[in-house]
Amino acid sequence: MEKKKEAPWVRDTCRLLDTEVRKVKKTWRYTNEGEAFVHVFIRSYFNLEDEDAADDCQVGWSGHDKGIDAFHADESAGIVYIVGGTYESKSFGPEILTCIRRAFEFLHLPSPGEVKRDLATTWNSYQELRSKGLPVVYILVTFGKLNSEAKKEVEKLNMELEKRSWTIEIVEKDEVLIRASAPSYALAKGPDVEFRLEAPPLVFEPLGLPKYAIFFVNGGELVKTVEKNGLSVFGLNLREYLGPRNPVNRAIEESLKSDERKYFPYLNLGVDAICDEFDPSKFPQLPIKNFHIVNGCQTVMSLTRFPTLARECQLMLRLAETMDEALALDIAVAKNKQTAIKDRELFAHDKIQLLLAEETERLWKPFFYERRRGEWSLRKNKPTIRREFGERVIYNDIAAKAYLATLLQEPFEAKHKARFIFRSREEGGIYQKVFREDLEPEDLIIADEIFQVALEERSRYVREYNQLTKKDTSLGLTKEERERARSLSYLVHADTYLAALMWYFCDKYIKDKEKIKKLLTTFDRPISASKKEKLRKLCKIASKIITQHLDQEETVYAQKGIGFVARNFFARTEAYNALKKTADRWVESNDVLRAVS
Repeated sequence: MEKKKEAPWVRDTCRLLDTEVRKVKKTWRYTNEGEAFVHVFIRSYFNLEDEDAADDCQVGWSGHDKGIDAFHADESAGIVYIVGGTYESKSFGPEILTCIRRAFEFLHLPSPGEVKRDLATTWNSYQELRSKGLPVVYILVTFGKLNSEAKKEVEKLNMELEKRSWTIEIVEKDEVLIRASAPSYALAKGPDVEFRLEAPPLVFEPLGLPKYAIFFVNGGELVKTVEKNGLSVFGLNLREYLGPRNPVNRAIEESLKSDERKYFPYLNLGVDAICDEFDPSKFPQLPIKNFHIVNGCQTVMSLTRFPTLARECQLMLRLAETMDEALALDIAVAKNKQTAIKDRELFAHDKIQLLLAEETERLWKPFFYERRRGEWSLRKNKPTIRREFGERVIYNDIAAKAYLATLLQEPFEAKHKARFIFRSREEGGIYQKVFREDLEPEDLIIADEIFQVALEERSRYVREYNQLTKKDTSLGLTKEERERARSLSYLVHADTYLAALMWYFCDKYIKDKEKIKKLLTTFDRPISASKKEKLRKLCKIASKIITQHLDQEETVYAQKGIGFVARNFFARTEAYNALKKTADRWVESNDVLRAVS
């Protein structure tokens, strides 16, 4: 039988994924592409920032991981996730399930035994979380498709482990590719498509406004469009596919598989799209140029999982014709505001965001303020932009996290609630806490510079820690190296806390914000070497405080016979106050003034 030919979008997306895996491997210094693949996957799957994804993947760094490539605890959802990844395999047969059994057996040992520190930490975390009654989901992510024998083994193993509150979830190549590349959020070229309709579209042509059409389209037509063109169809959709485990998507699939399938267009909100041009005069064909779905990715991707059933249902599609980029993005944001999606793009046109963009541009050294993903990448190569801004760009999501950690002194929220920054207070978010009406753009830039240096220092700690971990598994460590590894194991999780303490020292011992700005901030990109060195010295003081405090905590835990987990310390709401008390006892004003003088 002739092998099925891959669609162009599949080949393109494989290249995108391969490029991203190699980039992540280099940036985060993973020892192989399989480790980087898991990083890329969980970053998308759990909607994490790179730093958090690297934290979760630390247990799998350099192998010797007992089948645990990543460990992610979502206490808000009440689930412990363990991830095992297979980037390359000859058969994708039952042998790749070995990692699941190894992980289960290790985590249920009476003690972790002589294993690398990160694995022992994961064992301790697991025991603590399981003692709270949290169930476990083991995600086996494969860049391939399990063969029939492996699938049978998964079913048997699932039945066996369910008795111990473990569930196995398999994520295969198709879903990985769907998640492989985030939308560009810029008007990249969409495909030219042609739908066959059963009834003429209802077309509106209001004077001075874009042409608009409403029509029913067969679900199979949309499936063919995605199979042929892939992710380019969703270039302006504000949320990539969330997968079949998402509750909304499960409901969509259930209605698709039920006897009520004929009522699908009445039970589903349908799809919103924009294009450069459509021609209703060609009925029953409807040719469309530069087609972009701006809302409805979840529905359409759910249909692609059941192409036969999709051909048996209709879907309402609302189509606007416009070549105005700003209007297209406005439509995308407006349509998604009517759903449960919360993201920075939905706030791109909030009055505070618009005001901050204007004010940062009017600074004595103008900054480009990025309000939505891809905005700077789209414009930075234009000569006029380069002349005005150079490399001076501030990303509102990163700056918001930095501001929350530093000037607002909320490192816990910056670390654990960053995904709620672009949610309103009414929706359980903290948008109004960060983006207050009196927020000064200069404060965002100060916070951003402090946070950049804290992240750079944290990356240096990670590199050193990984080198010691690698040496420990091969040659063993000296007593001094083991103590250093212990200290570094605290600091690799301390990014927002390092930044918070750096500002705390400035605010306590320098006090005058204008003096702080003069001594420590460049208001330029890249940050000047002399200012960066001062910030590094502050970070070094913060590092000593964190190391000293956690070393004492671990000693107390050891005396009680309890395993100490640094990540769990930073997950406590009272952790920062404890660190400040230690800082107040051991840091003197002269230490800070010498660092910044």
